[in-house]
Amino acid sequence: MSTINRGLPSKSRNKKFKNWVGLGVASVLVLGGIAFILSSRTSSREMETTPCRRGNIQEFVSEKGVTRLRDTVLLTMPFSGRIEAIPWIEGTEVKKGQVLARIVPSDVEQMLEEARAVVARIEAAIRTQKDNRVEETAIAQAQAYVESMKSTVAAAAARVEASEARYNYAQKYAARIAGLVQSGGASQDDLDRTELLKIESALSYQQDRLVHAALVSLQAATNLLPVLIQKYVERKALVEDELVQQLAEAKARLAMVEENARRATMVSPYDGIVLHRYVSQERFLAAGTQLLELGRWHDLEIETEILTQDAVRIKQGMLVDVFLGEDLARPVCRGKVSRIHPAAFTKLSSLGVEEQRVKVTVELRPEDIDLLRRDYNVGVGYRVWVRVILQEKPNVLLVPRISVVREETDRWVVWVWNKRRVERRVVTVGIMNDSFAEILSGLAEGEEVVLTPETGGAASH
Repeated sequence: MSTINRGLPSKSRNKKFKNWVGLGVASVLVLGGIAFILSSRTSSREMETTPCRRGNIQEFVSEKGVTRLRDTVLLTMPFSGRIEAIPWIEGTEVKKGQVLARIVPSDVEQMLEEARAVVARIEAAIRTQKDNRVEETAIAQAQAYVESMKSTVAAAAARVEASEARYNYAQKYAARIAGLVQSGGASQDDLDRTELLKIESALSYQQDRLVHAALVSLQAATNLLPVLIQKYVERKALVEDELVQQLAEAKARLAMVEENARRATMVSPYDGIVLHRYVSQERFLAAGTQLLELGRWHDLEIETEILTQDAVRIKQGMLVDVFLGEDLARPVCRGKVSRIHPAAFTKLSSLGVEEQRVKVTVELRPEDIDLLRRDYNVGVGYRVWVRVILQEKPNVLLVPRISVVREETDRWVVWVWNKRRVERRVVTVGIMNDSFAEILSGLAEGEEVVLTPETGGAASH
């Protein structure tokens, strides 16, 4: 110590010590100021705030959708045949009653002529079957012949009786002559003549019996003639009934051909537009082949597929905002839910996850359809975004959705900047969507909240 004191005077040592102390204090103040400035700049750069404000908020379900027509008309071949060339390309506007497609007229006329010819032939056959004049004449003649045969048979029977009587007489006369010859009262020549008479009468009697028997057989056959003719007439009536049935079938066929002839010319059922043309050149096509598909722009609607857990909150009549492209800030038009399909279906998401979805149909107003067509050229099958508004509140207190944090206790908190420090604040929230959250209590209008709070860092301020 004595060595040190010996080298430096006392007054000089005190002055030097004060200079070092002053320099240290100044250095600390400068470094502290620099640190404060850097700290404040860093905090302002890392912590972004926004004031609570009032506005409107919507709770919604957002999903992709596709435009479609509620109803379309598909023109097809009414029957097999050759179709004429179809000039109407997609996008062609057509008028009600305008001819759009037609089967070759000559083919249709030929079918009509064939069907009419069949009907005429059967009608002629029926008229022939109904004409019984020949049969009626034949029956009258047969009846007269029957009566004539009765007389003939009766005459033959009388002739038989006469022949029998002559034969009997000849036998008795021959016996008397034979007795006279023995007594000499008659000659042998008389006997021979009586024997000849007996033989002739016997032969005549046999012939008359044979003729009578033949006439009786012929009478039996003659009696059948009217019956046979009557049976033929009855058979003609059966054939007529069959022809009447064939005529009914032929007329039904003709009616079908006439209906096909009417349908062979296909016209537009309303003012619309050609959506698809499936056939252009003339060719032979089978029945049912698709030709044209027509639609009407005022039937334009949107169909979307909503997750079932979201669909349970959707009701018919809810408003729907419609967006085009990726711009979800401003809807191009607004529709409403017109139908929620009753059955859901399973769909594989882009991540390979099975999802249960249900189709929801959105109805558009005519003026919105005109807007989509006129300003955006939206057609059928266009991809759009829809936002089904579940509920909407006007003039409520709002904060950005990212500024609200849900704690493990299920309480919602925000961090508020009070111009000096950040403080944690428990709030009650209402409606929330992807952008904003409604604050029911815990904040006042104009208070600054931290946009992207880090819970650990914010609590340490």
